[in-house]
Parts: sequence; C-alpha cells; structure tokens
Amino acid sequence: MKLATILIIAAVFVLHTPSVQAASPFKKSLSKKTGKYISEGVIVGGRVGKGYTLLNIRRSFSKKAKIERVVLDIGDLRGRPVLGEVNYFHVSVDKGLSRVVVDLSQVSRSGVSQAQLLELFKKSPLVRSAEITYDPEDVSTNLVLKMKKPTFVEVFQLSEPNAPGRIVIDMKPAKRKIRRRG
Repeated sequence: MKLATILIIAAVFVLHTPSVQAASPFKKSLSKKTGKYISEGVIVGGRVGKGYTLLNIRRSFSKKAKIERVVLDIGDLRGRPVLGEVNYFHVSVDKGLSRVVVDLSQVSRSGVSQAQLLELFKKSPLVRSAEITYDPEDVSTNLVLKMKKPTFVEVFQLSEPNAPGRIVIDMKPAKRKIRRRG
C-alpha cells in the first residue's frame, strides 16, 4: 500500500512540474538571411571580446516586402568599426508581451541616444516604442522594441572580413489566421 501511494504522489509531481522543454525555442544567429522567421523564442550570436561600442542604429521599411529592417553597427572600444566581427548578443522575441529585446554584451558605449532612437522609430509601421538602456555593472546595452501588432522576427549577423560588423533584425507582421464558419 505504501509503495502505491508513493508511486501516485511521484506521478502527480512529475505531471505538474514545469518541463525544461517548456522554455522558449533557442536559435543560433546565421551569417546570412535565410527567410526563417520566429514569432517567439531566443536568438544568440556573435562572440565574446574585450569590449564594443554601438556605433549606430539604422531602420528601413520595404512597403513591397512589408519588412522593417533594423541594423546595429558595431565598433570597438574606441568607436571604430570592427571588421569581420560582431559582439555577443542575445535577442529575445516575446509574443505575449509583443516585444523584441536585444541584449548587447560587452557594449559599454553608444553613439545612439534615447532621443535619437525615438526619432528613428517615430514613423515605424511595426514598432510602437523603443528604449535603450546602458548597464554599467553588467557592461551591456539593451534595446527594447515594443511592437504595435504580432510580428515575426529574423536575426542574422554580417561579419565579413573586410566590412564592419552588423547585427540585422528583420521584422514582418504576422499573418492573422482567418477562421471560417462551416
């Protein structure tokens, strides 16, 4: 009788304990655009170094493709472009909160202010608000993009030997499912 009770309690515990597999999907950033978007999950890329600078953030929107592109230009500690290298980064796409969070490790300086960021995203069809924060303790820079609507995201890094390192974030509106009554 005691063994049966222990087995039942163990079964209930296992069934009601959150699974490790319930975590967000994890994806490694590619070195080129592949067209594989995610609506939720985590993308990591780049490499650990001695320190970096966020030189610039650029934004563009293609009406034809309905894709908004955000490009982060990366530099060294002195603010010079880094050739063939991108710092370690972590991009989290949170469908529930409708946001994209970019954590730039070892980025202690930036050529982009909060005012410039707000101006950059003022006419964005997908981004409702943008915020940049600097964490001197963690030596990192964080960019938070709050979305206007559900969005698919693709992240890739450009780290060609003779070109400055860049992190590219492509975003497109998620297609809404049409429910048919039958």
